[in-house]
Amino acid sequence: MGVCIICGKAGKGIMAKKDFFIIAARRLRSFFGPEEKRTMVHRHHMKKAKEKRANFEKMQGLYRKYAIVFFVLAILGGLGFKLDLWVLFPAFLGALFIAALPYAYYFPSFEA
Repeated sequence: MGVCIICGKAGKGIMAKKDFFIIAARRLRSFFGPEEKRTMVHRHHMKKAKEKRANFEKMQGLYRKYAIVFFVLAILGGLGFKLDLWVLFPAFLGALFIAALPYAYYFPSFEA
């Protein structure tokens, strides 16, 4: 028994694959004590779920490229000055932040 991620109704369907975010969300929910509900999708919503997952994966790859470009440009900009930890550390943090942005729109994959 679970809650459909597309329509929000309880029922039976295809369960989300366990990954880092699903496990973290379940642990967080169990910490606060509400009833344990599983993330799933009804079979008739599977096409829409696959489209949303594909969109998330596409966005994830795009933001990884943005993060690499940002890091390289920050390092190249720092070469005009003295290249040290004070240039590398903010460049790395900025790239890490950019790479994490698509996870605000995380959508799980489902076991077929």
